[in-house]
Amino acid sequence: MIRGLVLLSMKFRVLVVGAAVLVLGLGITQVRNASVDVLPEFAPPQVEIQAEALGLSAAEVEQLITVPLEQAMVRLMPAATIRARSPREDFRVELCPLRASRGRRSEAPAT
Repeated sequence: MIRGLVLLSMKFRVLVVGAAVLVLGLGITQVRNASVDVLPEFAPPQVEIQAEALGLSAAEVEQLITVPLEQAMVRLMPAATIRARSPREDFRVELCPLRASRGRRSEAPAT
């Protein structure tokens, strides 16, 4: 059976090459028109900064680090939600872009 297929392919080699070129052309056309995202974006980009400020109280961390950092981050991405936390000697600032509402929420420092 395979021998017959090979013989038939060799006899009608112009048709086989033409069919291969046609299939290749259709494949290239489909790839160009495909609307597939290779790396889909499931969640909006986020920026999160966590660090320690040894020797500072929660109020000092808030005043000297967290608030200026929040202000700088808002300049980078104006349509964003900012969540900040400054318990004791460490702080955390998270920047999340908003799609629906354009508000700013800041958590109070933990005591």
